[in-house]
Amino acid sequence: MSKKTAKLIKQSGNEYVLQVKKNQKKLLEQITLNCNVSTALSADETIEQNRGRDETRRVWVYDDLYDIDTTQWVGIKQLVKVERVTFTHKKILPSIDVSYYISSIETSASHYNKGIRSHWAIENSLHYVKDVTFHEDASRIRTGNAPTNFSIIRNIAINVLRRMNFNSFPQAIRMVGGDIPRLFRALE
Repeated sequence: MSKKTAKLIKQSGNEYVLQVKKNQKKLLEQITLNCNVSTALSADETIEQNRGRDETRRVWVYDDLYDIDTTQWVGIKQLVKVERVTFTHKKILPSIDVSYYISSIETSASHYNKGIRSHWAIENSLHYVKDVTFHEDASRIRTGNAPTNFSIIRNIAINVLRRMNFNSFPQAIRMVGGDIPRLFRALE
């Protein structure tokens, strides 16, 4: 995420909600400070339970842009703080993750909560599978069009296995990986 990205998004007539990560150290420190000393415009909390995990997600929205260069971060209007507290029944202590976002829209914490959660659903359903099952991040394919081509092949494989109604990708690969006729039938 960069100032240039925010500017391009706004110039194209669109809006943004961008996560601020550690590589934007000064911005992250200022947002953290602003959120800690300001009163939130709105707050939202959701609690989910699934797969042996209890997750509480809290979202706060702020409009305190003090000491943030709004000429560099084109269109910035709000700061968003997201706290995820996850408790798994196998661990004694919960894990706590706090993320910060900048946004060019003005909306409520519940709207951000739903949107950010939807983004993570996509992340978990595709990118996580591509990395954990297909080891995409560990791939040494890095030149020319090869990385894009192999990513497309992985996407096709994931979609074929989903179409075959497998719940587990490692299991699906073990059961179908060498059965070419079965794969062709799934494509019909």
